[in-house]
Amino acid sequence: MIYVRHHGLDLPVYPSDDVLYKKAQYEEVASAGEKPNFVRVVRTSGRKESLKTRLQRADQVFEHIGELCAVGVVEYTWVLCEDTPKIETDRRLIENIVPDGFLLVSEVETIIPITEPIPPESIEAFTAGADQFFSEVAHNLDDEYGDINLEQVVFGVKVTAPQEPPKFWYVDIEPRMGRQEFTMDTSLGFKNATEIYL
Repeated sequence: MIYVRHHGLDLPVYPSDDVLYKKAQYEEVASAGEKPNFVRVVRTSGRKESLKTRLQRADQVFEHIGELCAVGVVEYTWVLCEDTPKIETDRRLIENIVPDGFLLVSEVETIIPITEPIPPESIEAFTAGADQFFSEVAHNLDDEYGDINLEQVVFGVKVTAPQEPPKFWYVDIEPRMGRQEFTMDTSLGFKNATEIYL
């Protein structure tokens, strides 16, 4: 395994051919229920900071979401892959934070979706937790994770533990930690713009 050191982190580099980058691909792997994990592209945005700091903030936020919303947080590991044109992602959002020539990706465990009716109490707990989270960060949305909704969770079981009762899992592991300035190329030259939450 090759590692790249960046901003005080030693990040493993995974083959680009193994990286998924579309939601339909994630869903296909999950529905098949054959692989215990897979590698996916993750988008990132936020204030000017080191990659180490941003990922540490994201780790804390995901843990907090799990506690507030009474959901499991899918296991994940931050990694890199070599950049390649075939991977579709917004490269403006990795300016000055990811090493040149690389993309930020994550190895995540696979959750098999369960089609049985979701217990209403699970939905109520998630919604109440999301409301509480937003009330905590409403004073500073320019600089905090600002996106929690039911599209980011899966009701299901781990591939590695199919015998366990199904529950909600937070699977949208992307360190989108706030607004981010980027350089926009126009016919008149370059100018600064602001990318808000994705």
